[in-house]
Amino acid sequence: MGRQMGYVMVPVPSEHVREVMGIVLAKSSDSSKNAVRDHARLTRLVEESHDLARSVLEVIARAAIEGSPPSLPATAEAVGQDEAVVLAVLRDLDMRAISRSAALVTVEKGPQDGAPARSARTAYLTMLPERADVVLDTLSRDGSAQ
Repeated sequence: MGRQMGYVMVPVPSEHVREVMGIVLAKSSDSSKNAVRDHARLTRLVEESHDLARSVLEVIARAAIEGSPPSLPATAEAVGQDEAVVLAVLRDLDMRAISRSAALVTVEKGPQDGAPARSARTAYLTMLPERADVVLDTLSRDGSAQ
């Protein structure tokens, strides 16, 4: 099997190059506007969240920056709640999330630490690093980051 390209090259007649480039530039401008809008929405989401949600977000954001997603049990222990409460907080955050196309926090299943790969699986909580930066910046500005 050959390698698959992540893009497709399409020939454009020379008389349409300017028009096509205008469309490409407009689309890239839209994506940067969306990034600014997402940043503002995430900041507002963190600012308007209750203390428990902020604590959960902080644990997950710090781990995202460090590159090692926390497990659901470890996150629950860090915030002094049980797993069901943490999941309820995450559901609430996702309902108010910044983007309908991507969850703020993703729950991924992986092998439990120290267990064979096919045995019990643990839920790990992940967040995009750029979103983690915004969460931690907002929390530190508010003085609620630890």
